[in-house]
Amino acid sequence: MYNVTPHTTTGKPPAELFFRRQFRDKIPAIPTLNSSIVDEETRDNDLMNKFWGKKYSDAKRKAKADDIRIGAKV
Repeated sequence: MYNVTPHTTTGKPPAELFFRRQFRDKIPAIPTLNSSIVDEETRDNDLMNKFWGKKYSDAKRKAKADDIRIGAKV
């Protein structure tokens, strides 16, 4: 089956998030909870992974906050 493996960021398979239903595959599955709870957990997990990824990338590249203001000469 295509796209039924859970993604590390969201914790859910891409096909399940896109089509909003659970697909059958060769691995037995446990019934899922309410979709609104799953959506909130997925969004929270995605935001946290994006936050930590940005923090790591900024530290790795030694990024600094800019001092540019509107109307400033550059």
